[in-house]
Amino acid sequence: MNKLKILIFCTFLIITNSFGQAEGEYNSPYNCSNLNSFLYNENITQVESLVYEVFPNGGVMIDPEIMENGTTVEDIFGAMGVEENTSFQFVNETPSRLEENKFFRRYEQLFNSVKVNGGGYTEVLYRGTDTGPGGGPCDELAMISPYIIDEPNIPTTPNILESDILDILPSPVVRAESELLISHNLDNECEFILTWKVIYFDGVSSKVSWIDAQNGEIIKTKDATVNLFAPMENVDAYGAEQDLDDRFDAATGKTFLESSDDSDFNIKILDIPPSGPCLTNPLDEDLWDDSFVPSTSNPEFWEDEATPITYQTFFLASTVLPLFKDELGIEFNNVNIAVDENSDTDCLNSEAILDPTLDNAFIRMGLFGPPGDLQHMSVIDMLSHELAHCYLFRHIEYDFDKMGPKSIHEGIADIIGEYIE
Repeated sequence: MNKLKILIFCTFLIITNSFGQAEGEYNSPYNCSNLNSFLYNENITQVESLVYEVFPNGGVMIDPEIMENGTTVEDIFGAMGVEENTSFQFVNETPSRLEENKFFRRYEQLFNSVKVNGGGYTEVLYRGTDTGPGGGPCDELAMISPYIIDEPNIPTTPNILESDILDILPSPVVRAESELLISHNLDNECEFILTWKVIYFDGVSSKVSWIDAQNGEIIKTKDATVNLFAPMENVDAYGAEQDLDDRFDAATGKTFLESSDDSDFNIKILDIPPSGPCLTNPLDEDLWDDSFVPSTSNPEFWEDEATPITYQTFFLASTVLPLFKDELGIEFNNVNIAVDENSDTDCLNSEAILDPTLDNAFIRMGLFGPPGDLQHMSVIDMLSHELAHCYLFRHIEYDFDKMGPKSIHEGIADIIGEYIE
């Protein structure tokens, strides 16, 4: 077991809710009179006659007897004042976690075939005897939770085309995806604006911008890395000489920066030089070459055989994996970590390599931050965040083209990372 002669430092990342409210007083959409407006006009009487109960937030409890007499969901929406240019599109169906036969169907709202951001409704149903995708005629509707926005009196044909967006955004833009939306309450004034919502990466951080689809003005931009990095500080727990549970190979007389034969875990660290390969997605195991695993002939100490951040990564991985097992019941077997100090744009950031398993997890820890102030991400919460992805791949899809599942993946990984820290 070699000792690490250098000081190991940890950077604590302070992550704020960068997608929070912009400056100015926040006005909840629920305060807007054009949201579920049937609650505030004469339509409420007709709605009440078609359902069992109307709740203060607009949710309606279905009366089975009224539905059996021929009343339809379309009749209820008609009573709410939904007009002919408004339609609803099925989004997904999810089962209840608490009741076996209960499930939910989510629909989004369209106006002239353009998505109304946030608009739509959710149905609460109980599964009947005719089961299967899309349900069956015996499924029983129990409740509708509407978030229905009045028809906006705005044009829905954009003057700004999707092909114009890259010319409007500040350069450079590495990757972007956009969606035409009717935004509601974007400036806290309950207003309707036809916008392009653009999620993009500028080589440093992820950003979300809303562009006026008629005049090309950037209305609002939110940055995902506001206040991400705190100053580096020496932490007493790690600022001392450390014993590393590394592997001594008697045949060669060398010690390798991978777990000892007696370890409960099998960690392998690859020290990727600045000129080395960028081990990004998708996984190419041929590039994860054992020649990148640091080794030393010194029987007692590691010295300059690898970079300090490489030693730190091994030490932290050896620290957090037992916590995953003992605190969360998540047990990894082979964990391969590439420590990448390449500052090329394509190699920045850290990532879990898609579709690994608990038996063979692959993650890459790289540099991140504003130009000229790059910092390495091999710290407790970020390393644990990437390991969490490796676990979540088994349960939640991670598709680069679908922001919804990605957001859920990232959010849960953040929670796990913070918990482990």
